[in-house]
Amino acid sequence: MAAQFYSKVLDQSTDKIYTDGGLLRFIAILFISLTGVMASAQVENLSELALFNRCYANLTGNRMPFNNSLRASVANGSVTAINACMQVFDSARLQSSGPLVSDTPQGRLVLQKLNDFHRSWFPNDNLETSIPEGLSFNRATRFLYDQGESALHVSRTLFVPGVNYSDVVLGRDSMEALRTSGPISNAVNTNIGLVVPLAGAPSYDSGYDRLNMQTELVQFGDLIGLRPITLNPVKINLSVMSSQRGPDGFYQYRMPMKPHESLGGGVLGTKSYLMLNLGRSDYFTMDGGAKVPRRWARAAYNSFLCRDVPLIRREDAVPYVQATGLPFRQSSSCMQCHASMDRTANVARNVSYRSIPGLTDDSNMQLAIWPVTQPPEAGPVSSDNQFHARPTNGNLYYRSYDGTLVNQNLSSIQDFGNALATSNDLYVCTASRYFKFFTGIEANLNDIGDVTKPALTADELKYRNQVIALGLELKTSQNLRQLIQKILSSDTYRRSSLE
Repeated sequence: MAAQFYSKVLDQSTDKIYTDGGLLRFIAILFISLTGVMASAQVENLSELALFNRCYANLTGNRMPFNNSLRASVANGSVTAINACMQVFDSARLQSSGPLVSDTPQGRLVLQKLNDFHRSWFPNDNLETSIPEGLSFNRATRFLYDQGESALHVSRTLFVPGVNYSDVVLGRDSMEALRTSGPISNAVNTNIGLVVPLAGAPSYDSGYDRLNMQTELVQFGDLIGLRPITLNPVKINLSVMSSQRGPDGFYQYRMPMKPHESLGGGVLGTKSYLMLNLGRSDYFTMDGGAKVPRRWARAAYNSFLCRDVPLIRREDAVPYVQATGLPFRQSSSCMQCHASMDRTANVARNVSYRSIPGLTDDSNMQLAIWPVTQPPEAGPVSSDNQFHARPTNGNLYYRSYDGTLVNQNLSSIQDFGNALATSNDLYVCTASRYFKFFTGIEANLNDIGDVTKPALTADELKYRNQVIALGLELKTSQNLRQLIQKILSSDTYRRSSLE
């Protein structure tokens, strides 16, 4: 009787309630207070219509209308809830060229909801707080670079059939959002001030070259698609010349720049992700000691492996402790963090900020990509003014969720992506994010062999194993749609209480 009442209430509900189970718990508590029914009633499975209500809310962020075309079919049993859910999901399918296959209000809702979810994987998404002098000086940057670009890479692998999930760390393209505003181009001599130095331009004001740059800007409005920038000739073919800051701080020579060209490694090598995560407050080059892009490396571990520092055990840090030199390298507790993030950061050593002054007060931030002109360093350095010009050698160093110590040499940002793509951790992390999004349950993916961490409870171990199995299946299938379908079809998701 309890289960029947509970299911009936859920069938009739049209509220936006199924993202975290909050109203489900309220209904259960209210029912128990009125009838004295034991709390065990909460673990009953949902009816098909209640299940469809739940997943519709998860996928769209809205309550399901009574006139939804699939609602009656699920209610009369001609369509299963899971089949209906996947039809709702497929309303957001994208063409390989970028736009929605069918531009409908429901499709827009699903695309926006899941892209917003993907954006939550990348918390550093504000250029104003991320780049030197923010938007008080470099205000034009936000018109050139989409602060939410990283999420677009994940969304493309989800909504474009045939694109492997590994592309999020293997792709060599930047991405752009297609929105209802359509393409927006700045005009020469406007007050937007989107300007960069061009070859042959007059030099003045301490060697700066200033000219307006005509290009397409970031679109705005409702999200209706996304595509690789390589499909947009206006952006990908844009090339400028810039004077660049040298290791001593002066502008010494000119180098070509392609503002929208990726450095490889999927999200890792996009200009927007680098710009948002370098974590530097100056425009100077990396020196291999205090100045390395460690925040970028830390962000990458967090975004793609669901892990934060320290990423290794204390004993793993001991071989990298030094008797002299930089203070943080003389402590094993410090090196428990730095041995991972600093050495991984070295693959992006050739990147530094470069602010481009404009004809107006609106400058824009670009990235200087320094060529290799020097031999590799012999070992750890405290301060090397040629570090940015040496080969981009680095290291991937962390403990996997199963306790395995990963210690892999890297040669570039693309190589970093290659290493992540062949790991199990990338896919298990992704599965855990989707599992939490749909069920509200966060799986514990900590190093299982670390005796300094508390032992897992029976429930923690159950969900951990469930997520690991989903992740390993994702590694094989490379199909995020299939991952979603498996979660929606699971006994966990069907429960009336998501606790």
